[in-house]
Amino acid sequence: MTKSILALIALATSAYAQNAVIASPSAGSTLRKGQSFTVEIARPEFPAPSKDVSVVIGLQTCVLTDGSNSTDCSVLTQTFGFLLYSGDYTPTGHPDAPQGTFEDYQNFTFTVPTNIPTGQAQVKAAHLYLTGAGFIPVLEQFNVTVNVVN
Repeated sequence: MTKSILALIALATSAYAQNAVIASPSAGSTLRKGQSFTVEIARPEFPAPSKDVSVVIGLQTCVLTDGSNSTDCSVLTQTFGFLLYSGDYTPTGHPDAPQGTFEDYQNFTFTVPTNIPTGQAQVKAAHLYLTGAGFIPVLEQFNVTVNVVN
């Protein structure tokens, strides 16, 4: 029983250590309709066996259907809005990353949709990877809130 509990703790710790982030754009950044922007998905180097599989990136408006701008984008946790990318995630080592930080990354460049409402929005991502000796699938979601302007 104790070995099983320790194995579960080790698995939970290893899954937590894998967490990726949106390194760019940063929270509060301004995105201009029709202009390009780069989304950098970064994750720490992971010593245990792991394999990145894919990533999904979207841009979800926080403007409500009645046209008002929501002050709480966190209610939009399950939707991706404008789907910008869905495919392979193959991060490479970041040349300037200090040891023990988000050392692996991949950049994706998009154009801000011209038909997205102005106001707050979230750049959202979902990352699927396999971890552990048995390659257990893990899906994580994360986001940053940005401002969309004309």
